[in-house]
Amino acid sequence: MRYLLLIISMVFLVSACEKEGPAEQAGESIDEAVEEVRDAVDDSDSRLEEAAEEAKEAAEDAVDDAADAVEDAADDLEDSMNQ
Repeated sequence: MRYLLLIISMVFLVSACEKEGPAEQAGESIDEAVEEVRDAVDDSDSRLEEAAEEAKEAAEDAVDDAADAVEDAADDLEDSMNQ
């Protein structure tokens, strides 16, 4: 008799686990929303890193261009002084 009650109880528990209640559905919705937010944050982090790298490269190019311009101006000044 004990085993029969145990088996019947287990059958009810298993069948109850198969059906999702409102709490399980809400939990899954929350999990999906959290995953979407994580993906969005990861995407924005990637975009920020790319933008920062592009800004760094642009700044380095601007510094190089400015250094070249100063060097050219110094050469022009030296040439004009030698004449």
